[in-house]
Amino acid sequence: MQRPAARLIGYMLRAPLPSLPPVVVIGLCKHGLYLTRNFARHGVPVHVIERDFAQPSAQGRHGRKIRCANLMGPELIDTLVELKRELPAPVALFPTNDRMIDILQQHRAELEDHYRLPFPAGDLVTRLKDKSTLHDLAERSGLNVPQSFVVDSEDALEALRSRLRFPLAAKPVLPMSSFKSIKCEAFEEVAAQVRRSAAIGEPLILQEWIDGDDRDILFGAYYIDKRGACLARFGGRKLLCYPPATGHATAAEGFDIGPLLDEGHAFLRDAGFWGLCSVEYKSGGGAQAKFIEVTVGRCDWWIMACELGGVNLPLVAYGDLVGVALPGVENAQRPGPAWHDLECTLPVLYEHLVSRQWSVGEVLRYVARSKRDSLLDWRDPGPFLAQLARLPRQLAQRLSRRLARTA
Repeated sequence: MQRPAARLIGYMLRAPLPSLPPVVVIGLCKHGLYLTRNFARHGVPVHVIERDFAQPSAQGRHGRKIRCANLMGPELIDTLVELKRELPAPVALFPTNDRMIDILQQHRAELEDHYRLPFPAGDLVTRLKDKSTLHDLAERSGLNVPQSFVVDSEDALEALRSRLRFPLAAKPVLPMSSFKSIKCEAFEEVAAQVRRSAAIGEPLILQEWIDGDDRDILFGAYYIDKRGACLARFGGRKLLCYPPATGHATAAEGFDIGPLLDEGHAFLRDAGFWGLCSVEYKSGGGAQAKFIEVTVGRCDWWIMACELGGVNLPLVAYGDLVGVALPGVENAQRPGPAWHDLECTLPVLYEHLVSRQWSVGEVLRYVARSKRDSLLDWRDPGPFLAQLARLPRQLAQRLSRRLARTA
């Protein structure tokens, strides 16, 4: 059995309460940092497993930090098994990306006697993460889904040529693949991507393009218990994505998504899912919103937006997983500031200005609006200060890449 290579002790804003069960956060990416701070603020003993302690988000003062050489392989399981000797059960487990979920699910039998995982056993998680099987499940459930085709070769694409309508979105079937999504304006563009993906064994799903900008991407976030009851939920929308239109969120806010919030919960509940999850829709040009994708088993990149809007979803999940009731946990959506990530938002705003997608006035209104940064917390300034030190070089590199694309 491999032991964790090193253990680094951080400091908490308040001392952990010995009566509360511990939590283990896997990954000190930006939303892993948010989870760590959130649990620490409420007196939960936090242990954080990370590989890269040089990244800005790992410079926080909260939680006990544990080094692991690989967060998505057997080394993670070795570390968790070793921690069983030290941490009293039950221990709530919060992974921060999909590959972590995969390895946890593969070794669930070794872990679930001690750890509480925020997703069910079996193959349902895999079927929901796979965009091809997800599309079939959603269509059979009566959700409004975009026209979609799965292709894994140039021959398969050629057979669909007469049925494709452009523009379209090309996406890997599985998350955390070589890219997230691209917009293809013509057959030659999608054929080039199919060739690249086929060379590495990466099936694609081709979906009709839905008009609208980043602000037309709506989401519902949930924690569903094992009985199917929704213990916490939050409706919101993205404000900015990086890259624009096809990337991950860099800014988000609470937003009334109407009956879609109930629809998303009903779909996941009826599929048999419980735990942490979210659904995503896109609605542009006044058309009816179309169901796009789900996240299951973990919190999303924009999870901080939920707490800013009155719903502390991770704490509700923690309480249910370990069977405790934490006092004073907010769980009623209300208006609040937006969440954004400064590092990615600045280049997106620049892109919007250059492409004239946003006017100068729109950019200024965004800059002036109330919002909270993913790293900035004056009670824990290390991560934000570390990011500021890197920011000029990162922005220069991104500007250079953009100029190279347009040359």
